[in-house]
Amino acid sequence: MKKITLFFLLFFGFVASAQFSENFDAATTAPPGWTVINGGGANGFIFGVGAPGSAFSAPNAAQINFNATAHDDYLVTPAITVTAGLNDRLTYYVKNQDPLFVESYEVKLSSTTPTADAFTVTVTPVAEAPNVWTQFTIDLTPYLGQTIYIGFHAVSADQFRLLFDDVVNDTPPALAPNCATLTTPANGAVDAPYLSLNLAWSAPAAGAPAASYDVYLDTNIDPTTLLGNQTALTRTVTDLLPETTYYWKVVAKNSAGDAVGCSVFSFTTMTIPGYCLNAPFGQWPTATFTTANCDGVTVNTVTTAGYAGEYSSVQVVSGTTYFFSSGTTDLITISTDGGVTAAAFGTTPLTWVSNYTGAIRFYSHLSELCEGEDVNRTRSFVCGILSEETPDYANLQFPSSATVSQGESTIVYAQIYHAGLTDVEPGLSGQAAGIQAWIGISPVGANTNPNTWSNWVLATHNAGQVSNNDEYQASIGDNLTPGTYYYASRFRLNDGQFVYGGINSNDEGNFWDGTTYLSGVLTVTPPPVPNNDECATPTTLTAGAVFTSNPLETTNFGATLSSQATPSCGAFNFDTVGKDVWYSVTVPASGNITIETKSNGGLTDTVMEVYSGDCGSLVMVECDDDDGDVNFSLIPLTGRTAGEVLIIRVWGYNGTSGNFAIAAYDASLGTNDFDSLNFSSYPNPVKDVLNVSYIQNITSVEVFNLLGQKVITKTLNSNEGQIDMNSLSNGTYLVKVATENATKTIKVIKQ
Repeated sequence: MKKITLFFLLFFGFVASAQFSENFDAATTAPPGWTVINGGGANGFIFGVGAPGSAFSAPNAAQINFNATAHDDYLVTPAITVTAGLNDRLTYYVKNQDPLFVESYEVKLSSTTPTADAFTVTVTPVAEAPNVWTQFTIDLTPYLGQTIYIGFHAVSADQFRLLFDDVVNDTPPALAPNCATLTTPANGAVDAPYLSLNLAWSAPAAGAPAASYDVYLDTNIDPTTLLGNQTALTRTVTDLLPETTYYWKVVAKNSAGDAVGCSVFSFTTMTIPGYCLNAPFGQWPTATFTTANCDGVTVNTVTTAGYAGEYSSVQVVSGTTYFFSSGTTDLITISTDGGVTAAAFGTTPLTWVSNYTGAIRFYSHLSELCEGEDVNRTRSFVCGILSEETPDYANLQFPSSATVSQGESTIVYAQIYHAGLTDVEPGLSGQAAGIQAWIGISPVGANTNPNTWSNWVLATHNAGQVSNNDEYQASIGDNLTPGTYYYASRFRLNDGQFVYGGINSNDEGNFWDGTTYLSGVLTVTPPPVPNNDECATPTTLTAGAVFTSNPLETTNFGATLSSQATPSCGAFNFDTVGKDVWYSVTVPASGNITIETKSNGGLTDTVMEVYSGDCGSLVMVECDDDDGDVNFSLIPLTGRTAGEVLIIRVWGYNGTSGNFAIAAYDASLGTNDFDSLNFSSYPNPVKDVLNVSYIQNITSVEVFNLLGQKVITKTLNSNEGQIDMNSLSNGTYLVKVATENATKTIKVIKQ
């Protein structure tokens, strides 16, 4: 079949150009004398703004967007009668929009008409367009005395966007240009803005014209750092240092050479104001945040995906106290006038008593240098009309330091006293009213004032401690990575201001002051390798009737890279970061068994694979990623052989680690369920002896640490007994209580 090329010809009469310079900014149609030929898919050359960066000299450029079929499109210049010393050169700028989808083109020449079949001469062969605006030059002297057309021929299929701009037909200058004249900022200027500064100059007043300008700026008297080459007479520089003297110069240039002996100007940036009102990332979220929870306690989360160098709009009420937080160390600025001035500023958390009702701007920046960062952080606040009441005394009671392995926790205690409240009934023997308590943990390595921390764990009243002081406790550490942390207490009385408790070197406590009464020190060490790290040493699961019959609280902290074959599902990055642990279970008489993982306050996404056979020749039975609750795993198996031992492999998706729960169960085992309502254990936390009792005979009690290591075994053969845990280190343990036909596992904290 003969291919018929469809083209659109914009014809304005045969007029040969002496010289021309075209930046496509006058309109969104082809300029007079230019021709567009559409011989490929539906999209042809258009003229307009496009995406940011889609023009070399804003606002417009000539551009062609992707087609599923290959382009066969031309952008054709006006007719050029080539004359020596007048128009024997053509220059143009070209750019590919997206580096992942690179457009190709060629330059062709016609000596007859601006039609597709007439472009028989290849000036520049097919090549990929550069990913930044780049100028190219075509020598037209071989065509002196001829009338020609230059065609930019787009040839790619299914890429993205090809752009052309600033096409000039002239003759090479004989001389280099004179110097440009620097205008703004004036030489020796002071208090120049450092976040964003506009440099400006004027073109050489005489001599050969400049084709473009090299702009230099740094702190050297004769600057050598090239910011870029451009045709515009202004340039915006950002993110300069405050209180710094900079030097800058502009070198005019053309094809004959560079201007020489040009002036160097200097300016000095302003001092740091302490606040930041710039927002390179704009506003997020786009809507104003309004809350009804100004109770002095509720954390109002504005966004969990905020950037530094950005602001949120928040509705506030005059007379209300606000505690703003952003990230862990961000600088916060509050503006009530749309970013013109700062009403309050400081490092997170920032306390501000509003004198304004309406929408304010809540800015986040990395520091007083006002830097941005496109990394998600949480912007939040607590608000309320606070009372002026504070307690008479608060401390960090115990311990002054603690060490846990990753995934383990320790209990921290703190006390509060207020005359007429905690030392009289009902507060003397019970929990006094109006008290709220927390234990806070610093960012890793940050021995800082607790009032800058954002990680606070709600503490509960310790009814076992009866004195003039009320004692509160909280478990911390199990969600922390290895490193050194600091912890302190925080109290408030009757919705008043927060106060913080510290401890000294003699284990005496009082209000935190940063000198005598300090934070406690928590050291989180890397976890040891768990016992069930390898297939050969799996942890045995005891099957029950339902998940809650015999769940095992476990972890993959400390697990090493697997020596077994890559699993068949959920194996993203497994070969480099996969940390699996192993379990086994015996199939009950019914031949059915369900294996499931659930959350236990740590790991949030498990993957699980079940095998038959032995470790030397594993046979995959089933693999599952997310069939359980949220991102946890669930594998129901039927028709298996009673007494068969299945091997179970669990890992965190994409290399994640943490605590989780796992259980195996089948309804046929229901008659052997442990009767939890008739079982008791106390005290918990335990300091020395744990008491257990049950309506049936308890055959044995086993105690495991969170790594699965058995640390105590005791045979009871009684319906009650005592387990001596005095020799164990402080931390969390799993206590497995066995009867003749059932087991129950409980979590116990040793202090």
